[in-house]
Amino acid sequence: MRYIKDIMLEKAILHVIDSYADEAILTEKVLSINEEVEEFVRKHILRSLNDDETFSCRFFSETVTCAKAVHTVIEDNEQFVEISKQLTEHMFQSIKHSDIPAGDMLYVQYIADEQRCFGILKLDYQMSYMHNIAFEDESLCINLVSQEVGLPNLGQRLKKCAFFTKAPENQIEMIVLDKKQKIESGNENYFIEDFLEAVRVTDDTDRTRRFKATVEKWTQKNLADQIEAADTVRTVVNETLLSEDKVSVDEIASQMFENVPEIKESFKEAVADAGYREGSEFGIDKTWIEKKMKSKQIKTDTGVVIRGEFDFFKDSQKFVVKKNGDGTVDYVIKNVRNVTER
Repeated sequence: MRYIKDIMLEKAILHVIDSYADEAILTEKVLSINEEVEEFVRKHILRSLNDDETFSCRFFSETVTCAKAVHTVIEDNEQFVEISKQLTEHMFQSIKHSDIPAGDMLYVQYIADEQRCFGILKLDYQMSYMHNIAFEDESLCINLVSQEVGLPNLGQRLKKCAFFTKAPENQIEMIVLDKKQKIESGNENYFIEDFLEAVRVTDDTDRTRRFKATVEKWTQKNLADQIEAADTVRTVVNETLLSEDKVSVDEIASQMFENVPEIKESFKEAVADAGYREGSEFGIDKTWIEKKMKSKQIKTDTGVVIRGEFDFFKDSQKFVVKKNGDGTVDYVIKNVRNVTER
């Protein structure tokens, strides 16, 4: 379900929830899909599904409220309106009498990669502003006035979404986006724990993303003054992720620190703390790697940023790292014919 480039929207419906209201506001009618509505819904679905913070989940059991509702609507799309109302009531009970943000619950049915999918998007209300024109003391005044109720526009990212499709053996594939929000009262994990009644599942996408982030964090902390060693770490990791099908923690540590056992142990401890224990292996999500490693950016302590296609940094006819022997390096960009300044 991830990495889709487009969808065909079939149905959408909106309901309203507010934790301080007496009840949810439900409608019986699906949205009228015109060009603007379709663009709004489609772009939020695509942006949310392709967000780097998505992850896989599974239901606590097939008997929880959300699981039964999702199975029903995927098997019988004529139940779309009724299921959306049931799920909105369930969400309302999950957030009632808390400081969890009010918003609209948007339910969608769409086709992606020839599969029918069902989506739940929580559209938290946003503070927006407009101008107010008035006369004061016979003078024209224009002031800013806040509008408390506004839905996220196309440039904003949603915080809570879940997407479902049928998987083999009557299972449900579930992709979730759950960006944490600070709230005074209420369960910060309400979307997964109370509403979806699900648990996060670690898959190859999650392992690949987390491994690359863990290595970079460790490198910045432990090799800040060893630029050549840091470059070796990044090169080995990048080449492994690009060319191999799986990562062996022991093998990659040996390649990077064959003659430096103390640094090797520090690295293995760091990745073990992130869940990659000694002797472990995991499959590489090649689609994610191809998507995220098309380009590369280098930011130096001298304030210079070099950005380019990933292959640019591997081409010695275009880019060279010159070691100075004193712990510093020079970055040389070769064969430049034209420069544009911004």
